[in-house]
Amino acid sequence: MRFVTMDRKLFWTAILVLLVIILAAAWLISPGDYWTRVFGPEDPGEPDTVPVAAEEPKPSELQAPQPGPQVIVPSRTDFFVECRLEREMNRGRQVELLQSVAADAAAGEAQRAAAQERLLQLTRDLEREMGLEHILRAKGFRDAVVFFQDDLVTVIVPEPLSEEEAVDIINLVARGAGTTAENVMVIEHAAETST
Repeated sequence: MRFVTMDRKLFWTAILVLLVIILAAAWLISPGDYWTRVFGPEDPGEPDTVPVAAEEPKPSELQAPQPGPQVIVPSRTDFFVECRLEREMNRGRQVELLQSVAADAAAGEAQRAAAQERLLQLTRDLEREMGLEHILRAKGFRDAVVFFQDDLVTVIVPEPLSEEEAVDIINLVARGAGTTAENVMVIEHAAETST
């Protein structure tokens, strides 16, 4: 019988990555707030608010119903929460796949080593993304999402930027990511409107 062994450093790194993903998801999505807004109250039999008997409207106050479907537009905060959640879910799937390759005795030594190195890189990327997001919020932005993709770093911010602000963000992120300014892309999240 063969036992599969895993490098302790890789094991604890994988545990740390999973723990950070779980904590980030819990921090980003509070059950009483986001899920209730998206899916409604847990028990549909109990309304969120107590109904109050309304007075009958006077004929002069009656309005014709507005034609057309109502569009529910997510807030800017929802966009950033969803971006982070999707990033963490994708990263979680990558971690699972890489862990299975790293633990597979049938995989070659080079494949296992490459999987272990990629796991470490994912951990470093996650730490840098979260750190840069905190720094950008500390610099006065309401929110920001940072994505590392190989050598490219993408930053999404909710506010329109002046040229000076964009250059400041690019320089700050380039230093924090250890890359050049040419590899940093800043995107302003467009305001959502209902139609």
